[in-house]
Amino acid sequence: LEDESERAFLLNWMAHQVQNQGVLVGYCPLILGTQGDGKTTIGKIIRAAIGTANVSSVNNDSIGSRFNAWANTASTAFIEEIRAGGADRFTIYDRMKELITNSEIGIIKKGFDENQVENVTNYIAFTNSHDAVPISDSDRRFYILETRHVNSRMDHLASAEHFETVYDCIDNNSKGIYRFLNNHEI
Repeated sequence: LEDESERAFLLNWMAHQVQNQGVLVGYCPLILGTQGDGKTTIGKIIRAAIGTANVSSVNNDSIGSRFNAWANTASTAFIEEIRAGGADRFTIYDRMKELITNSEIGIIKKGFDENQVENVTNYIAFTNSHDAVPISDSDRRFYILETRHVNSRMDHLASAEHFETVYDCIDNNSKGIYRFLNNHEI
């Protein structure tokens, strides 16, 4: 992220996931970039800090389905390449709104009746598409952050070796990442 205030916003969101697990923030950062610019690294950092059991990955098919047991499995959920098109466009958007802000949500498991549960999951979404979700200018649930590569081609981005090195550092320093985010003043 090029903008310093956006970097601070994202760092605060990440620190909240460590310091206040299960406490809703009421908005979903939506990171807009280009393929290969490292958006997924944010997920790896959070996983390292709070543990894999506290993090889930969600895809568009899951959000679009009426069965949503996945919505009650972790304190932080990552939506990789969110993109809603056609008739699903507003369905996915509407389902995301209640997941992001409601303190209780209805969970529907296949073969079971709906069950109301406390909502303890914060979401962050990643996309390469400018039209990923039909967000209005007045929407307060999504906070769009653009990587500096949002309008760039991938050929000048970091190499696979670069990301291997970064990911090795993350994988081997989970305690340090936890301490950093836990001690960060929000």
